Amino acid sequence: MVVGIGFSIGVDAQIEFKIMKLYSAANSLAEDVIGSVRNVHAFWMRPRLVQKYDNYLTQARRLGDKKSPVWGLIYSTEFFMIFSGYALCFWRGVHMYADGEIKGPGTVIAVLFSIVIAASSLTQISPYFTAFAKAASAANGLFVTIDRQPLINALDESGDRPEKVDGTIELFDLSFFYPTRPDVQVLRDFTLTFPARKTTGLVGASGSGKSTIVGLLERWYTPTSGSIRIDGRPIETLNINWLRTHIRMEPVLFNGTIFENVCNGLTGTQWQDSPRESKMERVIEACKMSNAHEFISQLPEGYETQVGERAGLLSGGQKQRIAIARAIISDPRILLLDEATSALDPTSEGLVQKALDQASVGRTTIVIAHKLATIKNADNIVVMSKGEVCESGTHSQLLGMNGAYARLVKAQDLESNQKQHSDTEATETGDEGEKEDTGLKQIHTSASHRKGVSSAVQQQELLDYSNWKRRGIVRVVWSSLVEQKSLWTTLFLMFLMCLAGGAVYPGQALVFAELMNVFTYSGSKLRSKGDFFALVFFIIAIGNLIIYFVLGWFSNTIGQENDPFLSSRNAWSNLLIYLYGCRLLSFNEYTMRQFYIVFVGVFLSGQGAAQFFMYTSSITKAVSAGNYMAWVRSLKPIVTETPDNHDKGPSDSPDSMILDNVRFTYPTRPDAKVLGGISMTIQPGEFVAFVGSSGCGKGTMISMLERFNDPSSGSINLGAQNIALLNPRLYRGHTALVQQEPTLYQGTIRENISLGFENAEALTDDMIINACKQANIYRFIESLPEGLNTQCGSRGLSLSGGQRQRIAIARALVRNPDILFLDEATSALDTESEKIVQEALAEAAACGKRITIAVAHRLSTIKDTNCIFVFLGGRIVESGTHASLMQKGGIYYQMCQAQSLD
Repeated sequence: MVVGIGFSIGVDAQIEFKIMKLYSAANSLAEDVIGSVRNVHAFWMRPRLVQKYDNYLTQARRLGDKKSPVWGLIYSTEFFMIFSGYALCFWRGVHMYADGEIKGPGTVIAVLFSIVIAASSLTQISPYFTAFAKAASAANGLFVTIDRQPLINALDESGDRPEKVDGTIELFDLSFFYPTRPDVQVLRDFTLTFPARKTTGLVGASGSGKSTIVGLLERWYTPTSGSIRIDGRPIETLNINWLRTHIRMEPVLFNGTIFENVCNGLTGTQWQDSPRESKMERVIEACKMSNAHEFISQLPEGYETQVGERAGLLSGGQKQRIAIARAIISDPRILLLDEATSALDPTSEGLVQKALDQASVGRTTIVIAHKLATIKNADNIVVMSKGEVCESGTHSQLLGMNGAYARLVKAQDLESNQKQHSDTEATETGDEGEKEDTGLKQIHTSASHRKGVSSAVQQQELLDYSNWKRRGIVRVVWSSLVEQKSLWTTLFLMFLMCLAGGAVYPGQALVFAELMNVFTYSGSKLRSKGDFFALVFFIIAIGNLIIYFVLGWFSNTIGQENDPFLSSRNAWSNLLIYLYGCRLLSFNEYTMRQFYIVFVGVFLSGQGAAQFFMYTSSITKAVSAGNYMAWVRSLKPIVTETPDNHDKGPSDSPDSMILDNVRFTYPTRPDAKVLGGISMTIQPGEFVAFVGSSGCGKGTMISMLERFNDPSSGSINLGAQNIALLNPRLYRGHTALVQQEPTLYQGTIRENISLGFENAEALTDDMIINACKQANIYRFIESLPEGLNTQCGSRGLSLSGGQRQRIAIARALVRNPDILFLDEATSALDTESEKIVQEALAEAAACGKRITIAVAHRLSTIKDTNCIFVFLGGRIVESGTHASLMQKGGIYYQMCQAQSLD
């Protein structure tokens, strides 16, 4: 039996490994979908993503079906061997007693009961067999990871640790290919020197090798050829942990307090184990240098403020400055900054830029940027193209060359190539345009506001759930049964088998009671009775073989850890029953047969009850989960499809979008006005832009137009139709949304783009290719070995940020929407790609009568739009073309000055 179980677990572990991979993919997909709910609703992806999730589960179920006979065999063999053992033991014992090899029947009974007790304990192991198999399967993948030998061992303690670091970095003839794309050369004979205590800017198109240089300096990768030297020492000779404590970059923040996040920068340094007071002094000093101390001091909890998951409770500017503080707290000699201001509004960008300038003093600083204003004051600017140095020099020197850098500056210069529109003059509305609120408070930032609202909504929902009338176990089980009609036959069969399996215990008690009478006989009578009851045990064994094969077939649960107190209580109860039974026998109130029926019945039933109570915690959790699911399903979204709007969609002909005194407050914060009286008209074919500081209402306005929320008052009309009365699914079928953080899902590039087209069967490759060309991504896709069939990975992490962004734009364009919303859609693109995409979007808007609405912080991307609306405090304070707003010299003019390259 042991050999058979071991073999079965080995077979099961192989199947379980495949199942776990499917479950991992399904969980990853579910996480991606739940984390991008707006994107899913905007493109009506739900049916196809649900189908994809269901496909994972279906494959897992099919593999699980292969395990069923294995576990049926394990369970049935276990109980068959136990009861066969009873039969063999009793048969052999009776014959030995009849032959005089055993002096008394007590020995037979003692051995038999020993086997019963041992077998009862053995049956408690079976629920854990599944856990053993899953553990073996998980260990298989774990050991592969443990045994893998990394090319660069971060735990290696060898290597030099120089006491003094000047900070001169020299790159000689570097060539590099990524291991996952060995056919694409990223760096070609790259030679460059980064002078000590100077700031060097790296600019260039996506894929030119800028971020690769950072990865090589941090030793995430090893150059294919060439060498890197720091102060004349080959980088391979330096201790890797020492190197990374002296070369800092500003990655993401972790969930925790501001203090904890900044202190993470001390890991691996001499200050790692310093007292908290000493650490706090260094944290405050670093935050002052990064221009973060002022806003942190204004927070109610100061440095103990929680930043939230992925720092979602802070604005982009606040997040970047805290990240910079963490990077400089250990006083590194070399500072790496990769796109530190890519998605910030002009106000926040100015504060972060000031922080960068302060943090760079006395350090070798390497800055990667698409926003050229970030590096215009650098001591040296290096323009890269296809893994090579194209130009280098200061800002003024490069402008004098009138080469690649000058073209990039011209594309981003807000003062050049202005289109004069005499027919649209700048207008000012409201009385809040004279003074802009530049204070950065947590509640006033767009990111913190959205997360704050999310948190408030969550708290409100929890309060509602606390008032939810809980259902009992019977009602929860009944609700599940009603919905699982396809399983009724299986459940009924299992119910019958459970009854049959449970009947074994009282039946076994009756048989044991009759066994006692066998020893009153002698000779052939004794042997025949012994053979008969041994046969009875064997028949019970065959019955258990059938019953537990069926039960094992459907068993896929893992037993909970056994409670030692249950075993203890069970032992004491057996002792008390035995003593009480002896008392009844002594007073002739019970016969020996009755005593054994009760004693064995209670003993065996107690074992079964103990096993049942092992699952009480699981039952409690299941009931709690059932109640929570019932509550979730009772919630009804405010914006949803109803019988009244089921067939109401926008007209097929292009219509103007008219906003009439739109006001909005979040239900959880009715006193905080997010939008206050927004009115505007956008004609078909127009390209308009919303600009303003974080928290001014731009993002909320897009949310209104996409119908993620409906206005608290006022109306949004598409032609003569109020969009609040339309079916949201049909309305969104005419719109497309590209968000600042692009969301891609598991699957190929083709699959991700096709998610933007509701009728996937009607989508052709020509349509996909055309959308990719408009998004300036087709040339890159063509260069991939598998082209459109290239896997994107979870959340699209197999691609760069700019590549993900362009695929997201292609997904929006493939549906040829009447209304296109761009929420910082080009923030991750290099200047060249951004210009091509912007021209394609403007052309499509003008030719196809498409309304395009863009939210932008990089003002150079929207200077050629038909109209720019400047938001402040939930109101429109200025509107007009770029030229007219610049002539006015108001808020927009100040924002442009903050981003000017002059």
